[in-house]
Amino acid sequence: MVVLGIAGWAVAGVLAWMLVSRVAWFGIALIGVAILFVASRWQINDQNALPTNPTGAGHLYVAQYERQFARSPEEAASRKAYEADFNRVLYVVRTIGLALLLLGANMFIVHQLYP
Repeated sequence: MVVLGIAGWAVAGVLAWMLVSRVAWFGIALIGVAILFVASRWQINDQNALPTNPTGAGHLYVAQYERQFARSPEEAASRKAYEADFNRVLYVVRTIGLALLLLGANMFIVHQLYP
């Protein structure tokens, strides 16, 4: 499992390096956008995601409501603690993504559009 993680990070690093070497600062901005996209998708889990429903049937919303609110107090407290810890990590990831987006866009405008 560790080897798979190392291989994944190596591939991500090579892709980021190739992107930045080809389009310079705009590549940094694209990496920031990708991080923000992954962070927004990462927040959607089995508790708050709804499947696509073309018919408009309401039973899916009822099922989601029951998953979220029909819990014992202990389950609700443990879920809230888990979400609080998860949101702390997600805040850091979003901050890094936003910083890369703003840095890349600013430097792209300053150094590549108007050299």
